[in-house]
Amino acid sequence: MEEVIFVRDKAKKKHLEYEQEMKYQEEFFHNQIDGIHKITEAKEKEFERLLQEARRFDVDSGTTEDCKLRKEQVQKFIDGQVKDVAEFETERDELIKAHEEKKMKLKKEYMEKEVELEKELDAELTSLMEKHRPPAREEQAPLAYLGSPARNNLDVDVPYA
Repeated sequence: MEEVIFVRDKAKKKHLEYEQEMKYQEEFFHNQIDGIHKITEAKEKEFERLLQEARRFDVDSGTTEDCKLRKEQVQKFIDGQVKDVAEFETERDELIKAHEEKKMKLKKEYMEKEVELEKELDAELTSLMEKHRPPAREEQAPLAYLGSPARNNLDVDVPYA
């Protein structure tokens, strides 16, 4: 009996070590993603600054006729830039939406694989317990029937938006 407790404690300890390692890896990847987001924000701020800078023209220089012509050119430029910015915003929104959809799909696939992995572990542990089970008496049910995932409604597919 002490051997079983020792093995179980050792397995729990190993499980906790794996969980801790997964937390470290998750934190590492989240930090990488945060870094990418900060770089993207900096690029967008620089892009906005460049747009603002492009709008600044020295309209007041030159003669009155040059000034009038320059104002017309600046207005055309600004109108074109407004249109470009609107197109940029639309395309940016589409990119972000597509990115979020890909992330959701990836998370769903990951969770489905994790459920499959847990079911495999349950089946393997059940098999191992059956293998090392003491001789059965007539009224004992096999372990596979006691807590199978199907009997616990774990096979239900949950839709993921």
